[in-house]
Amino acid sequence: MHYQEVIKRKTLPAFLKWSQIIKHDVENSDIKRKINLQNLYLLKWYMKIQTIYQIRKDKAVKFNNTSIKREFWGLFIKVNLTLIVKKKLNIQKLKEESIVHSQALICKAFNQQWREKTRKQTLKRLEREKTYNIIADRFAAKYIPKRCVRIWLEFVKSQKDQRWREFRKEMLRESVKVF
Repeated sequence: MHYQEVIKRKTLPAFLKWSQIIKHDVENSDIKRKINLQNLYLLKWYMKIQTIYQIRKDKAVKFNNTSIKREFWGLFIKVNLTLIVKKKLNIQKLKEESIVHSQALICKAFNQQWREKTRKQTLKRLEREKTYNIIADRFAAKYIPKRCVRIWLEFVKSQKDQRWREFRKEMLRESVKVF
């Protein structure tokens, strides 16, 4: 069914073009030209169909070969494993080992998921901290110099006030000495 749709889609335009050319040639009654054009378009159409057919045939052969190889190796492994199990291992021991192995795989998978989740959370936290640090740096660059200047001005004012008090004390002491 798909092949028919492909033929319709790929060959119908060529066929319509071919039929139009034939009609034109009949009207012009150029028999030699008509035969040449028919052969040309039929040959192109035939070659296109042959290439599509060959591609599909190659794909089918390749798929068949791979499926045969897969079946062969599956049977080979199955036969060898059953021989090994029958000769050397006890079925109960295999069950216990498979249970232990599956539990180990489950634990490993859980640990990997947990590690991945914590890694993602850590990356998110670090990203948030980075943005907060950028915001804090901008804030510090803007307001810390203003604070420093304000504190310096307060310090200068307090020093001035302290010197003024000292000066007044000295003046009072001198006035007291005079009396």
